[in-house]
Amino acid sequence: MEKNSLNQAKELLRQTKALMIHAGAGMSVDSGIPDYRSKTGIIYTHPVLKKLNLSYTRVSDPDFLFQNPRLFWGIKAWQIKLILESTPHTGYNLIKKFAEQLPLKYFVYTSNIDNQFQDAEFNIQRITECHGNALYLQCSRKCTNEIWSLDFEKLEFDEEKIEVNNLPECPKCKELARPNVYLFGDGYWIKEKFRKQSENFYSYINQLKETDTIATILEIGAGKEVSTIRNHTEYYVKHFGYKLIRINTDFPDVPAGEISLQGKAVDALGEIMDFK
Repeated sequence: MEKNSLNQAKELLRQTKALMIHAGAGMSVDSGIPDYRSKTGIIYTHPVLKKLNLSYTRVSDPDFLFQNPRLFWGIKAWQIKLILESTPHTGYNLIKKFAEQLPLKYFVYTSNIDNQFQDAEFNIQRITECHGNALYLQCSRKCTNEIWSLDFEKLEFDEEKIEVNNLPECPKCKELARPNVYLFGDGYWIKEKFRKQSENFYSYINQLKETDTIATILEIGAGKEVSTIRNHTEYYVKHFGYKLIRINTDFPDVPAGEISLQGKAVDALGEIMDFK
């Protein structure tokens, strides 16, 4: 990371009154949660999955859920197991400690499904999970808009074969249940929780408008292949004039005039949150 860029980021943070935290998979990697598409991604973290040579796009398709539910759930159970065994890295606490002292505090907008911000004790009213949360379930046939917490201990997860033997059921219709996360081309994702979170997000944006506040966006680990977070970031930079600090190991490029830090989340956050 260039010293000049680090100094610019620290100075911007010193001046900011509101922080928007936009987080992609790279934010979670330093907590030990694999990303989705790299050579060390979730598909390559288990020997059975390596042999199957399946893409993350394929195993996150609603059709795959119905065609091979035991393997679909095996992969999700493997991912959830890694999530539950992880602990938020030090960068989360650095952000939280800094942002809670700001006049207009913060808001988190993340595509991560791993509950890390909640585990790090961020205010749940200040979090939007635009792709859902893997620790909640829903009916795969969408017979109801209700979602419920996953009891992982009740899953008969065969870690060696990467399969789940007792497939979760919807308590209402007894059809197959699935994680309440967005799958590719997914018309069955129940968005009620996301909608409520989005209402909180837009209330925060309105608060910034009413006070003529230019927020700083701290974007961390957002890739380009699924560019939900980057697009979200750049919309607010372009149309609202918000300032950007982008932390990314592989795709650190930024719009003109914004700040780029190429590196791991935990390292970059440790540098820019040190105001000594």
